[in-house]
Amino acid sequence: MSFIEQTIRFFSPATALQRQRAKAQLEAGDKVGYWRVGAQSSTNRRASGQSLDQPDSSRNHTDRVTLIREARWLEENSSVVKSILRKYRTFSVGRLQYVPRTSSEEANKAITAYVERWMASCDLTRRHHFRVLAGLGVTSMKRDGDIGYIVSEVPMTPLDEMLKISPIRLQAIEADRIGSIPNRNGTDAKPFKPLKRGEQDFSGVVIDSTGRPIRYRIYNRSTTGESMMPALEVPAQEFLHLFDPTRLDSYRGFSAFDAAITDIKDLQEILACEKISVKYLSSISGVINNADGSADQDVSLDTTHSDYMSDADRMKKVEPGAIQYLAEGESFNPVDFNRPSPTFNGFLDTLVRSTGLTVGLPFGFIYSWAGQGTAVRMEAAQAAREFEMTQLTLEEKFLYPIVMRVIARGIQLGHLPAVADFDAGEWRFPAKVTADIGRESKALIDETMAGIISKTQIAADRGEDRNIIRSLLRAEAMELVEDAKMVQEASGGVLDLPTAIYMLERRAPNAPAIPAPAAAPTEDVPEIEDEESPEDEAEDIAEDEAEAGSTD
Repeated sequence: MSFIEQTIRFFSPATALQRQRAKAQLEAGDKVGYWRVGAQSSTNRRASGQSLDQPDSSRNHTDRVTLIREARWLEENSSVVKSILRKYRTFSVGRLQYVPRTSSEEANKAITAYVERWMASCDLTRRHHFRVLAGLGVTSMKRDGDIGYIVSEVPMTPLDEMLKISPIRLQAIEADRIGSIPNRNGTDAKPFKPLKRGEQDFSGVVIDSTGRPIRYRIYNRSTTGESMMPALEVPAQEFLHLFDPTRLDSYRGFSAFDAAITDIKDLQEILACEKISVKYLSSISGVINNADGSADQDVSLDTTHSDYMSDADRMKKVEPGAIQYLAEGESFNPVDFNRPSPTFNGFLDTLVRSTGLTVGLPFGFIYSWAGQGTAVRMEAAQAAREFEMTQLTLEEKFLYPIVMRVIARGIQLGHLPAVADFDAGEWRFPAKVTADIGRESKALIDETMAGIISKTQIAADRGEDRNIIRSLLRAEAMELVEDAKMVQEASGGVLDLPTAIYMLERRAPNAPAIPAPAAAPTEDVPEIEDEESPEDEAEDIAEDEAEAGSTD
C-alpha cells in the first residue's frame, strides 16, 4: 500500500474504501472483456469507429454533402441509378391528381377545378407544374436525402382574380442549400441570427428545447458554385421538409444510395475495364510465333509495282479469300476468348442486386426479370409496396399539408364555397405495379362478384376515380339508348329497343334471335289420291284374282 493510500485511509476510511472498489471494478472490466462475440474486434477485422452522436451532427453533415456529390455524379453517369430514380418518379407520382370527397357534389367540382388551376401555376419561378415539383421531390429525396419547399404568397393580379387562382406559391430548396456550412462565405451576406437559450442547430434545422423544428437556415450558391452564402431563415410553418428518416433523432435524411455507392462505382469501373479488354481482343485475329518475336523485314526494294506488299504487311493483313504462307519456324495461333464470361455476368448481377437492396427494389424490377411465375409476381408486389411507402411519405410531409392550405385559403378569399368537411379528399397515384394483368383482372372480377373487394378500391389501385368512371359509364349508356331509339324509329317499328341496342353495342356472344312471323290459319282439305298408271292397275287385278282362287 502506497503512502498516499495509507494517508487517505487514516483520515477518511470511507474515501479509501470507495477508491478500492473503483480499482476492483476497473481490474474486473479489463479481465472479463466483451460478453458478445459481435462486439469483439480481431486482427482480421477493425472496429467500426462509429460514434454515438446525433444523426445530424457536424460530422454527419460532412458525410451528407459528400454523399450528395457522389449520388448526383452517379445519376449522370450510371444507367442503373438513373433508371432507378426515373422509376421512383414514374411509379410513385406519375399523373398525380387530387380528388375531393366532401359532402357537396358542387363543392367537389369547384375544388377539383381550383386545385388543378393552382397546380399549373404553383411554382414561384413559373417553370414547373406541381406534378413536376412532386416528382423531382421524390427523386431528390432518394438521391440527396431530402428536399424543402418554401411556402409563400404573391400579390394577386387582376387575371388571377378573374380566373380564381390561389396566391400560394412553392419554391424548391435542394438538400445542399439547407445548412450548407462547409465552404461558407458570409462576408457579402447578412449572417443568421444567433441561437437563443435552449435552441440547437442540426444541419440547418434549428430546434427548440423540446426538439421541435422552429426555423430552417437556407444558403445560396455562389456564381462559381464553390461556396455557399447565408440567404435567409424560414419559419417552420412556412417550410415543407420532405425526407425519409432512418432514426427518431434525425432531422435530415441521407441519400438512399449511401450503402451502395461503392458497389455502383466498382460496377462502372469493372465494366469500363472489361469493355477495353473486349475491344482489344476483338481487334486482333491471331498471333504469329517466330524465333525473335518481331515482324519479318522487307526483302524487296522495288516499290513501283501496284501489287507490292512487304513480308511484314503479309504477316499482318488478312485479305478475303487469300492464301497465306508462313516461314519456317513460324506458327499462327488464332485468338480465342469468351469474354465476358457467364461468371463475370453473374458478378455484375450481384453488384446490381446490392444496389436494389439498398433502395428497397428487387433485382428483377430494376434490371432483369430473373424468375418466372410466382417469383416474378412476388418481385412486382415488393416493388409496389416500396412505391406505396414512398407515396405515404410524400402525402404526409408534402401533399396533404399544401393542398389543405390551398383549399382553406381559397375558402377565405371567396374562391370556393364554404363546407365543413373541406379537408376530405385523397390523392390519386399511378396504377400499382403488376406482372400479370390478365390474371389479376380475373381475380378482381371474382372477388368483386363474391363481395370481397369494392369497385372503389379497384379503381383506386388502378390510379382512377370511381366517380369519374361512373359518370362516363352513365353518359355512354344514355347515348347508347338515344341511338337505339333512332335506329328503332328508322326501322319503322320492325326492330324492338333491345335488338337495336344489341345491333349498336355488339356485346352479345351471339346475334339476337328474331322470331319469325306466325303463319296464317288454313282450312282442312281432303286428301286426293294419286291416279294409278295402267300397268299398276293390271297388277292389282291379278293380285285380287290370285287371292280369290287361293280362297276357293
